[in-house]
Amino acid sequence: MDIKKMMEKLIAFVPPMAVYLVFAVLRPETFLSGGTLLMIFMQSIQSAIIAWGISFNMTAGVVDFSVGAEIALAGVAGVYLSRLMGVWGIVLGALACTMVVGLFKAIVMDAVKVNSMVISIAFTYIIASLSALAASKTTLVVSAKDTMLGELPFLVAIFIVMGGLMYLLNKYSTFGAKVRAIGGNETIAISSGIRPNRIRFMTVMIASFYMAVAAIIQVSRGAGAAATQGL
Repeated sequence: MDIKKMMEKLIAFVPPMAVYLVFAVLRPETFLSGGTLLMIFMQSIQSAIIAWGISFNMTAGVVDFSVGAEIALAGVAGVYLSRLMGVWGIVLGALACTMVVGLFKAIVMDAVKVNSMVISIAFTYIIASLSALAASKTTLVVSAKDTMLGELPFLVAIFIVMGGLMYLLNKYSTFGAKVRAIGGNETIAISSGIRPNRIRFMTVMIASFYMAVAAIIQVSRGAGAAATQGL
């Protein structure tokens, strides 16, 4: 990697570091402690996974506002299944839920020729309503012994695995190259034999997989799940 590209990537860290330094100056006893830094890092893992998950969508021109509702619904499904299968119930419930939701979204987006931004708003209402119905407008609590995936070292392991997977897909896979081709110039991509609809179908499914992991972390760290209101 040349110096110019490295500097371009490091620029992304400037705004959050600047904000953190301001708080560190105002409250050094709090924001310069190791415990605070660890807490911030752990809290940022879910956000990083969500960002990785929607990155292919954004590159391919798919705007999906419904991922928050999808995480909420997956969390509810995980909590319900955890009552039967423990921590594996959280994992399987979240994965099964997001894969079904992702498949539904991908099929509808492919069949209905409407701007993805518009249709994702409809998805948000539908999925959020399902979440509210499933949770019965209450907070669902998961047993403390089933929250291990939200603690160290499991949380860091999840972060490394999901980040590594996204790096491999972006850097070394044919799929990643096709996504970038569509994002760069869809007309040229089509003339090269790339099928945009099929690639976008896959980007939605990958996003849903990452939303499942985000839901697992949310349930494990929050010790429960609830329907998200006001999406």
